[in-house]
Amino acid sequence: MNNKIFNLFDYIYWRGDIPFAKQKFNPLDNIVFSMLSYLQFDNIVKPDFDKKNHVTLEEAIQEMEKRFYNDPYYFDYPVGLTEYQHDFVYALSGAARYKNTRLSAYINLYDKEREAQFSAITFFPEGSPAYIAFRGTDSTLIGWKEDFNMALENVIPAQMEAKKYLQNAACFIHKNFYTGGHSKGGNLAVYAASECGHKIQKRIITVYNNDGPGFAAGFLQKEGYRMIQDRIEAYLPESSLFGLLFEHDYKLNIVKSNAGGIAQHAPYTWLVKPDNFVYAECLNPKAVNFNKTIMSWIYGMEIPEREHFIETLYSAVTQANINSVPEFIENWLKNTAQIFSSIIKLDADSKKNLVQSIVGFITALKKHSVSVTETGSAN
Repeated sequence: MNNKIFNLFDYIYWRGDIPFAKQKFNPLDNIVFSMLSYLQFDNIVKPDFDKKNHVTLEEAIQEMEKRFYNDPYYFDYPVGLTEYQHDFVYALSGAARYKNTRLSAYINLYDKEREAQFSAITFFPEGSPAYIAFRGTDSTLIGWKEDFNMALENVIPAQMEAKKYLQNAACFIHKNFYTGGHSKGGNLAVYAASECGHKIQKRIITVYNNDGPGFAAGFLQKEGYRMIQDRIEAYLPESSLFGLLFEHDYKLNIVKSNAGGIAQHAPYTWLVKPDNFVYAECLNPKAVNFNKTIMSWIYGMEIPEREHFIETLYSAVTQANINSVPEFIENWLKNTAQIFSSIIKLDADSKKNLVQSIVGFITALKKHSVSVTETGSAN
């Protein structure tokens, strides 16, 4: 194995035939279930915990393959993970370790009025504790808007939904369990585990935050968070961007990746060995510096200023009739022009706020001597 690079797919092929009863749950299994939460289980997995409605992962994958056969864009979701999704499902299709996992309570909420994007699913692996998985940000504009709202230091709708989901799930899971997620999903898992109440907290084995953002400083002082803190395991790639945002005082495990910069956010690029990740000694200094830049820019604005900036930018994008990130990427030149056109039509105060915020970001870049392309690279 020396000098060779192995990733999550290799782990599935290596250990896919070994049941959990023979090799217990490990951090890589956490990634498998976290990334499964991104798949579209709509009309495959019921939204309740009734055992009569459970389907196995093998059955779910068979149905997905049928849909993919009829729709070649079925796995084109979400942004940044699309290229891996079908390969991931294909790898799992032959893995005895996972195929009998029961799937239940799939929720997929999209609420434009509340600016909420939330999805969760519960896995019951054969021979291992249950895993409650929260999905990260999807490709919808609402999903990204909700992420930006984290900078306002309020509880976002997805966090409230995550708390409710975990409390409900705990009523149907009669033993101890894991919870986790990737990106925003990791943040949701930590929030839900912190707010679910002491009785449920006692049953949580580990909370996995896979390159998800932290919280406002005040949240880290809350009793519920303190009760769960020592059971939070955070995994970040060397050049993490999202996982370093906001405040955190839980354990950070730094993982090596075969990608560079923001592409490291996809756990499929993280390096593994037979039952764990390949760890790095420290974060990439460029990524750390870039994060300081982002946070100094955010904290340099008062909360009303942040809210005004987010709302103004969101308004400009929606007025350009862009509803998702793929829509923007598909014709980014034309869409960028439309966004600028929308900005020009904004009222004077909104334009002034937007310009001031952009100038503030450029000032932060200069202060920390960071290039906009300098977010780190793979080793």
